[in-house]
Amino acid sequence: MQPNSTTQKITQTNANISNADNSVNSVSDFDTFDANSNSNSATISTSKDDSFKLLTDILGWEDHHCDMDFKVTGTMDGITAIQLDNKVAGLTSEILKEALFASKKARIHILEVMKKTIEKPNPQISEHAPRVVRVMVPIDKIRDVIGSGGSIINGMELEFGVEIDLNNDTGETFIYGKITENVELVRNKIMGLIKEWIVGEIVTGVIFRIESFGAFVSFEGKEGMIHISNLSKKRLEKVEDAVQMGQKVECNILVVNEKGQINLGFIRIVE
Repeated sequence: MQPNSTTQKITQTNANISNADNSVNSVSDFDTFDANSNSNSATISTSKDDSFKLLTDILGWEDHHCDMDFKVTGTMDGITAIQLDNKVAGLTSEILKEALFASKKARIHILEVMKKTIEKPNPQISEHAPRVVRVMVPIDKIRDVIGSGGSIINGMELEFGVEIDLNNDTGETFIYGKITENVELVRNKIMGLIKEWIVGEIVTGVIFRIESFGAFVSFEGKEGMIHISNLSKKRLEKVEDAVQMGQKVECNILVVNEKGQINLGFIRIVE
């Protein structure tokens, strides 16, 4: 039994499937975050003279024909949940006491076996676990994130392989993806789209596009342009005389227009 995702499923059993399902999902969850639980099942068969026989780790026919299915789940420290299916009129304190003690013994044993597969939670989320990030978008910034005809939000989903769920009424936004880096990149882009940028603010970014009239810089999820006249105190013949594609540059914000577009002033190349 190797943990390799946040959800594992039992495909075959000759008993109550929830027992094995709970154990293997606990191991899987432990591979993703701090989880440590297991369930055991006890069953009883009663007779007319009130005698009973208690079994643990029941088989399918025992589950079907006997009088009680008693599941106890928990950790090394104690019980976390109980489920009881009872076919008789009532249970005595003696039955419950024996069932709880028997389930504890079995639970501790199985938890020890589970520890051989994974003893402590991984310091990082499993690479197979999906990622989700929550961002609150101000109501007046929702259209900036969506874009004309959904161009911006759909573009981010396509480029980074994520799913973005934005509530148009509240601005609550969830970003879902399989790759942590891509989820974080989209979060940063959205944060850049909703941030109130201030003239004079210093930003650092990377040149991702060059035109004859200027260089475009990506920074903190936002984009801005340095006009060729703002690249140097001297007159430049071409943009490449000052900067190159992929260079990291420090800039100051000169103008933020009514559409949120930003004009930048060049300060220096960051080595």
